[in-house]
Amino acid sequence: MNDEEIAARACPLEGDPIDVAIAPLPAPIATYARKNVRYPVDWAGTLELPTGMTAVRVRDVSASGAAIETPIKLRVGDAGILRMDQLSGHPSVPVVVKRIVAAANRVGLGFTERRRVPPRLVAAARAALNRSSS
Repeated sequence: MNDEEIAARACPLEGDPIDVAIAPLPAPIATYARKNVRYPVDWAGTLELPTGMTAVRVRDVSASGAAIETPIKLRVGDAGILRMDQLSGHPSVPVVVKRIVAAANRVGLGFTERRRVPPRLVAAARAALNRSSS
């Protein structure tokens, strides 16, 4: 933002302008910021649960987890295996349900194993994003 551009625009609000002093934020924002970059994807997958398997759509991937869309009802804490059916070798990773957005049928999964597979998934997502933006 450029202060000169702000001052040059007409403000349709009534009254005197309010001066806001520049100061540090009241709380550190690092605790609210994402720790890992999310990469948007559109991959077919399978979620294996103790009660059975269901097809899912993987919508984004990060080093710590993935967001999926699924019509089945899950609960926070449910554990399973997420298999990426569309990727070569069909990599799979243990997951746990971290967040549910019921209105969008979207579920946030956290990877419970972060050694081998999650870095491969992030690399595949990054490569797909780079190909699509080229």
